[in-house]
Amino acid sequence: MKIKLSRKIIIQPIIIVLLIFLFIFTPNIIDKNSSVYPYWKILRSAMLLLAAWLSMKLVTLMFLDPINENRKKNLPNIIKDLIGSLIYFIALSVIITEVYGKTLTSIGAFFISSWAIIGFAAKDIIAECIYGIYLDFQADFEVGDWIQFNDGTVGKIIKMKMTGLEILLQNNTVLFINNTLLSHEPIVNLSKPEHDYYASINLSIDFTVPISQATKILSDAMKGISDININDFKVFADSIQENGVVYIIHFKVPDQSSLFEIRHQVLQRVTEHLRKINLNMLTENKDLNKSHQGYNF
Repeated sequence: MKIKLSRKIIIQPIIIVLLIFLFIFTPNIIDKNSSVYPYWKILRSAMLLLAAWLSMKLVTLMFLDPINENRKKNLPNIIKDLIGSLIYFIALSVIITEVYGKTLTSIGAFFISSWAIIGFAAKDIIAECIYGIYLDFQADFEVGDWIQFNDGTVGKIIKMKMTGLEILLQNNTVLFINNTLLSHEPIVNLSKPEHDYYASINLSIDFTVPISQATKILSDAMKGISDININDFKVFADSIQENGVVYIIHFKVPDQSSLFEIRHQVLQRVTEHLRKINLNMLTENKDLNKSHQGYNF
């Protein structure tokens, strides 16, 4: 692989230099009055365009690819596109002036006015792309990370575009968030700094049951769950409500995608365990369980 890469790095510059040499030193090899001269101009133009194409490949091979290898995420595509556009613009400018004998004054004025109109019409898209470049270098997230927004929405980043993120929500719908919103929205990366995910279950137990006894009963219920991968959990009293003391069972899950499924299974097993002891001792705190999410610690 390294040998092939070295060959490309050596061969491509040689071909580029050869093409540019032929373009510069063979302008009058064919008489301008000849019938084949128009085809010669096309061939010379093709030489320079091929040199531009190979130059872009060489820039990618020598600079962009090594940069991407040293980064957790690839550079934005727009950076490669801008470099390519600059190389091709230079090549086309040379072709217009040297091959076809045109001046760039009128053409430049046309391009400037055209780009001004396009820039005004697409100012929002351009702003999104600028935000995209900024976020790519500043934001601490990448494809595959689970993130949580300020309103509690949790999702997995499945694609990073120049204009925003595509996020797979926990109900299997895809949400697109543009860069303008991302730059003003507080985001918590649940996958950083560690890939540990937690869920919680809230239960209310009658006041007549001592807290120490209720905590032990809930801990025994968690220890009795053998077919679900739960290695780390805590049980503690959280608050007092009208129907009893609220207890929280806080436990680790393997990943964010299995959070709701495992949480459901744990809740089912714990309630079954408590029914065997005393059916009237437990009342589930549904209001708390309704909205509880997983968190990263």
